[in-house]
Amino acid sequence: PFMPFITEEIWQSLPHEGESIMISKWPSYCEELSFEKEEATMETIMEAIKAIRNRRSEMNVAPSKKSKIYIKTDLKDAFEQGKAYIARLASGESIEICDDMNFDNMVAVISGGAEIYIPLGDLVNFEEEIERLNKEKERLLSEIDRVDKKLSNEKFVSKAPEKVVEEEKAKKIKYQSMLDNVIEALKKYAK
Repeated sequence: PFMPFITEEIWQSLPHEGESIMISKWPSYCEELSFEKEEATMETIMEAIKAIRNRRSEMNVAPSKKSKIYIKTDLKDAFEQGKAYIARLASGESIEICDDMNFDNMVAVISGGAEIYIPLGDLVNFEEEIERLNKEKERLLSEIDRVDKKLSNEKFVSKAPEKVVEEEKAKKIKYQSMLDNVIEALKKYAK
């Protein structure tokens, strides 16, 4: 033991056989305490919860915002047992295990053994998201304009170190890519 006197004190307060932990038998493996099926079920549930939380994080959805969760799976028993965990740990308002339904306008999350769907309206307030994206679009346009002005200024290009000029060119490419993503997202919400 790392600290024998502490280990002994803990052992004495637990149900045990024998006088001291120091002279007791080493614990042996007990087959009845192996729960492989339950372990596999819990691993499946944990993987689904991680996948849902990752997707919500990617979409900047607050953990406090609850949403409906639809699960399409062959492992119905496992997910039925894990409903409470999914609701609590993946911010699920209600969990429904279903075979077929209309999954349009839903965010798909693929997890081991299941396809998980969350209604987009539960995650995103469309008006707020469109407003946020429009502000981001304006910000990116102004950044691109600022970089263009710098790069079109002959004095800046000729006097600035080449590394700085390359950084500005890289910024323009990055801002343009971000702008393309914002415009694409706006098109999706406009539908």
